[in-house]
Amino acid sequence: MTTSPDPDQGAPLSFGQEQLWFIDKLTPDATTYHISMTFRLRGPLRTDILHDCLTRIVARHDALRMTFHSADGVPFQVTSPPARVELPVLALSGSAAQEEGQERERLLQDRLRQLASVPFDLERGPLYRYQLLKLADDDHVFVQILHHIVTDGWSGGVIANELNLAYRALLDGREPDLGEPGPSYGQYAAEQRAQMRGELLDEELAWWTERLAGLPTLEFPADRPRPAEPSRGGGSVTRPYPAELLARMRVLAKEHGVSLYMVIVSALNVVLSRYTGQAGGRPAGQLGRQKERADRDGRGIRGGGAAAGHVAGHATAGPACAGARACARAVGRGCSRPVRAADAQHFPAVSLRIRRGRGTP
Repeated sequence: MTTSPDPDQGAPLSFGQEQLWFIDKLTPDATTYHISMTFRLRGPLRTDILHDCLTRIVARHDALRMTFHSADGVPFQVTSPPARVELPVLALSGSAAQEEGQERERLLQDRLRQLASVPFDLERGPLYRYQLLKLADDDHVFVQILHHIVTDGWSGGVIANELNLAYRALLDGREPDLGEPGPSYGQYAAEQRAQMRGELLDEELAWWTERLAGLPTLEFPADRPRPAEPSRGGGSVTRPYPAELLARMRVLAKEHGVSLYMVIVSALNVVLSRYTGQAGGRPAGQLGRQKERADRDGRGIRGGGAAAGHVAGHATAGPACAGARACARAVGRGCSRPVRAADAQHFPAVSLRIRRGRGTP
């Protein structure tokens, strides 16, 4: 995993891709890293135009056309030439007129779960899946499922925006003007690999080694035994912050010269400590794409522009703390840590043990 592939075999993976490739080898057929997006489209829909738009988008972004292979344990990626994208259309209809609406919604949810549960094959591809579910002539649900190894949250916004612009233009009889695409993802991965080696790689490795040394495993109180094998079935819970609390957090952030995010992470550390009775844990978070990063030390990696791909990095927050006044102290004490972690995000911390065991490029 720590050497570059033979140029005749294919292009190297970015560090983020390598991480996900390794996880896929550990847990084949898992759907944990599927990124699903659904769009309810009400009103007249030109299915042929939507189909054409998808083909254009996939042709525009090389990351969406990549497949992942390995030789002697070294992963590499191959980019397929542009081709027409498949867009199956499935009509959903109820069994009884009076229950038609409820029946369609039930069928819709069943189909969405079914689509999301089908694993991707990183070697065969494609690593995108589209389907149009027809509820009525003027009511559709467009489903897009991508594997995280070819996209991230920022890229999802790029793709959705370009799809919207392309559809509107073609509907009006115009050629879509999406602007010049950003650097190809293959360029980004190769440049990252070329830059993250030698002294810089050793420095980042040493920083993460020190950063993660001696971290405890937080033991959360549970109402039932954990299963021997993770089910990977989870959910999302959304709760808005009360306006007064949010205002107070902003004040605290301003007092310490940090972002609101750092205040929230510090508060999370306090909560983790109270739940577990332990201190020293560090939650990890995902950082978004850095467009032409403003490099404090001149070492940034170019990769911005409107190009899709997996560019998000991971970073750990400051250590957990205990005590009623710990949150404010943690904010002041840890404000520099997320900044330094952001600089080091392109070296995936979760791959540290693997890299230490197998050497360096």
